[in-house]
Amino acid sequence: MKDNDNDFKNLFSNHALHAAHYGWVPDYQNPYNLILTFADDVSEKHARKKYSAFIRKLSKLIYKNASRKDRGNKKISQRGYMEVCKKGRYHIHALLDVREDWDARFKIVVNMLWEHGIVLQVQKVPINEVKRTHIYNSKMRTKKTNTGYYSDAYLVV
Repeated sequence: MKDNDNDFKNLFSNHALHAAHYGWVPDYQNPYNLILTFADDVSEKHARKKYSAFIRKLSKLIYKNASRKDRGNKKISQRGYMEVCKKGRYHIHALLDVREDWDARFKIVVNMLWEHGIVLQVQKVPINEVKRTHIYNSKMRTKKTNTGYYSDAYLVV
C-alpha cells in the first residue's frame, strides 16, 4: 500500500465500511464462494473496476431472459472483499447467491468470464455454513505501517 495522504484518508472510510458489513450475514438461498486472483500487478482502483465488470457480465448472462425493462437493473446478489497478499497483489473473496438452475454450469461460466487471472475457488456453500464463510471473507486483519494501521481486506463496493 502506498504511504500517501489519500491512502491514509481512505483507510478510515474503508475501515468503517468493512466494520459495518462484518456483522451482516447474507440470506442467500444458493450461495457460492469464489476466490479470484489477478495475473497482473493492478492498482486497487483497477481491481475494483475489473471485479465490477465481472459481476455485470455475470448478471447479464444469468438474467438475460429478464424483461428488457428489468434486465439492466438485475444484478446477482454478492459480497466481495479485496485483500492484499504479502507480495502486494490483490485478490478477491466473494460470496454470491446464484439461481439453482445455474448449478451445473456456474463453475464453467465463472472460469470463462474471469479473464484477469486465476479462479482459485468456485465452491457451493451449504446454507448452514454461510455465516462462517462470510466471516472468513470479511475478516478484519490489520498491519502496521509507518503511517499507522491499515486493513488488508476491503469491501468491494
